[in-house]
Amino acid sequence: MGYPNFGLIKNLLLIGFIFGAMAYLLFDNLEIGIITGIIISAIYFLTKKYYPAWKKRKLEERIETDLPQFINSIAQELSLGIPFDITLRNSAKESGKELKKELAEIIKRIDSGKGITEAIQSSYGKFDSSSIKRTLSYLIYIYEHGSKNAKDIGPLRNLEKEFLIKQRNELKKFNARLSVLSLFMVVFSTIIPAMFQAFVIVGSFFIEMNMTKEQIFAIIVLVFPAINAIILVWINEISPAVLKG
Repeated sequence: MGYPNFGLIKNLLLIGFIFGAMAYLLFDNLEIGIITGIIISAIYFLTKKYYPAWKKRKLEERIETDLPQFINSIAQELSLGIPFDITLRNSAKESGKELKKELAEIIKRIDSGKGITEAIQSSYGKFDSSSIKRTLSYLIYIYEHGSKNAKDIGPLRNLEKEFLIKQRNELKKFNARLSVLSLFMVVFSTIIPAMFQAFVIVGSFFIEMNMTKEQIFAIIVLVFPAINAIILVWINEISPAVLKG
């Protein structure tokens, strides 16, 4: 069982108190001040706890997107008899931004005097992605066991095919989800707002409504657009990295 992070707890309380006090002074309402402090503290806690892992996962997804092209480039050059270190440098130039950055670090270690196997292994522990780890492991295997014929680079070709199939499956799954989310988008952007306005206008003639004009305005102008914004963020979050370029 780990020890509590007292630094995080202190910052949590301090930030919650500061923003809560500001809200209290601004609105002259203790409840609003307390709620604001709790909300800001919760946002700070979730950001500190989950944002680094989310950021790392997104980085790995962007790297995974470029792996098939990178593996294909490596396999082609090795099949032509080009030395491994030169092949690695050439393939790094053609890779995407994030993958190129990681490959540049590997090449930098090689240039500083480390062996190729050691330079690649240094990157292995940085990632949680099994796809990235497998690619690095296969690179070490190819380097250590030779790359003189098609049989030697066969594992790389198989890995490339596997990653391409995985990307196609992710696209199919996303398309299925997108059709459902698009339906929600249409409902919350057109149908429900129209029905709500009709209910407010027509219903006010027959029943007594406790909603004020300000509340109705806030629901139409703020609540429904906020729901649509959440759906758009959700779509962006679940969309495969290969679609984001």
